[in-house]
Amino acid sequence: MHEERKTEMAHGTASTVPQRARALIEPLASAHGLEIVDVEWSGRVLRIVIDRPEGAGEVSVDDCTRLSRDVSTALDVEDFIAKSYSLEVSSPGLDRPLRSARDFRRHVGKLCKVKLREPAVDGQRVLRGRLLDVGDATFRMEVDKKHHEVAIDKVAEARLVIEFGPADGKKGRPRKQ
Repeated sequence: MHEERKTEMAHGTASTVPQRARALIEPLASAHGLEIVDVEWSGRVLRIVIDRPEGAGEVSVDDCTRLSRDVSTALDVEDFIAKSYSLEVSSPGLDRPLRSARDFRRHVGKLCKVKLREPAVDGQRVLRGRLLDVGDATFRMEVDKKHHEVAIDKVAEARLVIEFGPADGKKGRPRKQ
């Protein structure tokens, strides 16, 4: 393990791997019409989360496969990750995390769950409600018919909530009488 750490230090520290990988990957993603949502390095796995620009549709398995091939080749050429690792390329999913003002802005009108670092004015630490609007550093959401303004830097974790409903858009099935 000690020897492995020395080798990794020669090529880049664990804290610089996501930064270097993002700089390498962003032009490749852009060439595929994709955006990088997140790059995470766990020491053995490089996870890349991608999305399409707003209004450009959903990420497909083919998108992930094509970008994965290009990223793999680029990482082999750059060779800044010294040890063996796995590469994962995926979409953020339906319950995607929200981290930046851009993420929140993209999902105005949707249901989300927000865990706060400190309790809100009414004492709640977890807010579940509809995202109303987003500024540069804050967002507003409606929770139980009350409006909350939240500073993005006070969010510990935020995710979209998957909403299930009837596929035909009706308000449920008619009751048998």
